[in-house]
Amino acid sequence: MSSRKLASLEADLAAEQALQEHLTQAIQAIQAMTRNDAPEGLPGSPSDGSPPPSTPDTDTDFDFRLEGGRVRSVDMVRLVVEESGSGLTREQLHRAFFARWGEQTWINPRNALTTAIGRAVERGIIREGKDGKLRRTK
Repeated sequence: MSSRKLASLEADLAAEQALQEHLTQAIQAIQAMTRNDAPEGLPGSPSDGSPPPSTPDTDTDFDFRLEGGRVRSVDMVRLVVEESGSGLTREQLHRAFFARWGEQTWINPRNALTTAIGRAVERGIIREGKDGKLRRTK
């Protein structure tokens, strides 16, 4: 085997090992969150300031996908805000949203969610209070 091919294989192996380590850490974080002892700073941990992700009984069958693979992100925003009860700051909403649905649906998840929040406000589905918290419009 040539030294160039060997170097290429070693680089591939290192990349795969790094990916495996990353996935192992992600799995451990998810397992910790489901046991309610998430590491500090992760969504769902007591110190991150966001409410723990929840799935209310009334919306367990919430289908957020539309035809063509698009998602109902504005409705998803509404659902997270409703679940919060007392309202969420934009940052708390981002954390709670991604803790519940993940980021894999979008190419640029943070931008997509910010757009969905803006649309929800424009449509009168949620409102932003003087305290900076987003709440369901009554």
